[in-house]
Amino acid sequence: MLRERAAAEEPLELRAGAVRRAIGGWLALAEAADRSLFERLTWDIGGMAARWYMEPARARGLVLDALDWFDVERAAIRACVAQAAASRQHEPAWELAARSVNYYAARGLHEDWADSHERALRACRHADNLWGEEIMVRNLATLRTSRLTAEL
Repeated sequence: MLRERAAAEEPLELRAGAVRRAIGGWLALAEAADRSLFERLTWDIGGMAARWYMEPARARGLVLDALDWFDVERAAIRACVAQAAASRQHEPAWELAARSVNYYAARGLHEDWADSHERALRACRHADNLWGEEIMVRNLATLRTSRLTAEL
């Protein structure tokens, strides 16, 4: 209902800006949560996507337990990656997917990992974003290795 009302009442540029800011907010929180995880499967590699930061104390409070935060926000993060990729926002798509890898690995969420990275990879390839493509391919290779190791 809100989406339909916004589409009817707000200009496209204003709606697109709101979506970019929302995805940037999710990215900033995912980045904070990811950095709080004890086990690290991948290096801390970033790109140029805009982040929308909230007050540091509030952000720390939200991601106090990083695994719990990711558990609660798991569906929203996948939706943000999907929306970013679909709307040709390749930078936030790959960065948000990459920020979720350590969580996906910790919880064994291979389907979430594959889906988010494949969507972001397609967006990066479409935009000729070689850096994002490289990170997505690397993380997908790590996923395949993790799956093979689990089968042994």
